[in-house]
Amino acid sequence: MSENTKIEFAKHTWNPWQCPNGTRVMTAPANWKKPLAWNRQAEKDGVRIRVFPSLCDPFEDWDGVILDHKGSVGWRYDPNDGTIFKPPPLDPNLHGCRFLTMSDLRRDLFALIDQTPWIDWMLFTKRPENVAKMFPMRPCADCGVVGVYNPDCSTCRECRKDISKNGVRGVGSYLYRWNVSLYYSASNQETLEAGIGELLKCRDLVRWLGISAEPLLGPINFIRVLIEHKLSLPEPKTWRREDFVSPPWLDSIIVGGESGPGARPCNIEWIRSIVEQCRDAGVACFVKQLGANAVQFDDGGIDGNEMADCPYQTEHAKGGDITEFPEGLKIRELPHTRG
Repeated sequence: MSENTKIEFAKHTWNPWQCPNGTRVMTAPANWKKPLAWNRQAEKDGVRIRVFPSLCDPFEDWDGVILDHKGSVGWRYDPNDGTIFKPPPLDPNLHGCRFLTMSDLRRDLFALIDQTPWIDWMLFTKRPENVAKMFPMRPCADCGVVGVYNPDCSTCRECRKDISKNGVRGVGSYLYRWNVSLYYSASNQETLEAGIGELLKCRDLVRWLGISAEPLLGPINFIRVLIEHKLSLPEPKTWRREDFVSPPWLDSIIVGGESGPGARPCNIEWIRSIVEQCRDAGVACFVKQLGANAVQFDDGGIDGNEMADCPYQTEHAKGGDITEFPEGLKIRELPHTRG
């Protein structure tokens, strides 16, 4: 559930909950303590680390039963007490407790994020439309309540008023996490266009916005999509690439081919095109892997429609050894490492 990961862009993978067989199971209390230990060590070393929750989407709208680490139904006594591992009472209604919800786990996760300032958290989602409405508030400076609205607190009331009036924008003091990067998972042009507009609405919530183009299943033109979401456009003759890809639009793109049995093809030229788009715009690009089924088109073109039988062979099963990458693709940058 947590380890010194083999995923190249993080120091550790760690999961607050898992999703086996269509269920949701929160991990054990000891697992939740590990990021605190990592944070203490990182502070001692004076070196920030990256943690990637790899098996869960923090912004899914799950409304089913959540099990505890022993397989029993999870309960919550007080949504603000930070305790989810108490045994249920004999009469839940009499004692005022309730079933554990995904909102509870999400608040617990973000409370942990707020307690680990030496960790850069890399959150990946396929549901960017949920982020703004599910993003927990920071602990209130006055009442100390975490992630929920306290009607008895004047500061909480002011926060609710600001959010109601202005939406996400302008409420950074209530919501913004400077140690979080948010990535939208998109595999081709269609999925990118379906969600990037919602991702861009989250600029005021986190320090970095990015795209995880993995597994990459087709060519992607970021310029075309981002032009459509720019609030004010200059005359077409003055358009520049960097106007549409560089911050405040995107900070990072991670790209890689599919791995595992039955991996679908990933064309080297699709990856190369993304690398070039990032280079031209000054956006951090991280080529994670070529995939288990890397290929090249005979025509070498990004717009080619016919898949040539031209595999790109690598010794690494996932095509993840950077020394085996073609020239021009040996690049692994993240905004964290670019200052």
